Amino acid sequence: MTSIELFSIERNRELIFIETLKELNLRVKSKDQSPYNIIRKSALLRLLVIDGSKFYTVINRGYQKKIALKLLVSFHQGHSLSTFDDPDSGFVTHTYSENENGEDFTLPNFLKLPAIKINNPQLKEYLHQNRIAEEYSIAELIQLIANAHGGVHFENWDSVSGFIATDSSSPFNINSNSKMHNLIDNASEIIYRMLEPLKELVFENLHKTSPIAQEVTKYVTLGNEEFKITSMIGGWNMNSSQ
Repeated sequence: MTSIELFSIERNRELIFIETLKELNLRVKSKDQSPYNIIRKSALLRLLVIDGSKFYTVINRGYQKKIALKLLVSFHQGHSLSTFDDPDSGFVTHTYSENENGEDFTLPNFLKLPAIKINNPQLKEYLHQNRIAEEYSIAELIQLIANAHGGVHFENWDSVSGFIATDSSSPFNINSNSKMHNLIDNASEIIYRMLEPLKELVFENLHKTSPIAQEVTKYVTLGNEEFKITSMIGGWNMNSSQ
């Protein structure tokens, strides 16, 4: 474990890492299936495990913690409203759970695992569009939501209509009926559990290396209002005392 200095870049990154995981966990636990919540979760996942040097690997350089879990996979097969007449059409989703009897997966290998396979004849005419596919790995699903639906970027897709726009398995759909919500939540839960041991090490190190880690409360007046300020691990948390 590497000691970090107060106000250093390393400390700021570790604070951001803690807060990013905290926000991800809260958003999953909220059970909010709004379009905004799913794009925020995907953006946080992209920051943590996909972009650039990968945030978690940057943080883990000083800790060298193994990032892995033993996982079992579950399958769910379903049909969309538009494909009941075609027995070969529909979708298959893959979800994962922590289990001592499961296979050991590192985080990079987990991201390569399948998330959903879609067999919908209507989808084929849209496959020329960026990020639209019939199969998505976990990493590809995160990038679909983050890079196309607005988590980080918007994709300028052609106009979409009919069942493919609102079907629960459609990559165009992030409304409350979308299967993508459950899949992103499942990925979030597994990634959070994989990173939790590292998070605990980071949290402990931050407390050891900074006087800011000690909780201090004071009152300040801004304008005509008095505020109670409590120091937190990442700075000051301000609340009105009125």
